[in-house]
Amino acid sequence: MTLATIAADCTVSGPGSAFQASVIGIDAAALLREVPGLATVMGPFDMDKYQELGMVQTQLGEYIQDNVAALRPQLLEVEVDLSKVTAPYANSPSTLLGMSGIQNGKTEQQAWAKRPTPDKLPAGMSVDEALVKDMYDALGVDDSQPTSSQKAAAAKSTFRGE
Repeated sequence: MTLATIAADCTVSGPGSAFQASVIGIDAAALLREVPGLATVMGPFDMDKYQELGMVQTQLGEYIQDNVAALRPQLLEVEVDLSKVTAPYANSPSTLLGMSGIQNGKTEQQAWAKRPTPDKLPAGMSVDEALVKDMYDALGVDDSQPTSSQKAAAAKSTFRGE
């Protein structure tokens, strides 16, 4: 928690201000035993509450330091840099060719020979031989015909729809 942010919000919002502590990965009862200030900092925000929150912040930091092994961090958010994400389905022709080839019992070379010509593909899409090879490698298909278990795996593969 950032006390400056709380203070600024309370100054602007006045008596309608409130704060809430959300705790993830720490047993709430144990936390209240160790940081009793969490239960007592209710009421209007003034200089006394500001000081109490400072004490709570200190107690909370000490509790975390003393219980590092017992605390279970949890992922709260993942930020994705969309500029690094390839266009959706851009690899679909390659993955579909590879998985369909395996499902239909074709060797990698036989599947590649059946690749669609560029004029048969949607705009901006192409077939990449390396990705087709990756599909065969992913299911452990060597230079021979795919086995029945490899065919079944290709039929339900998550690669099919990217």
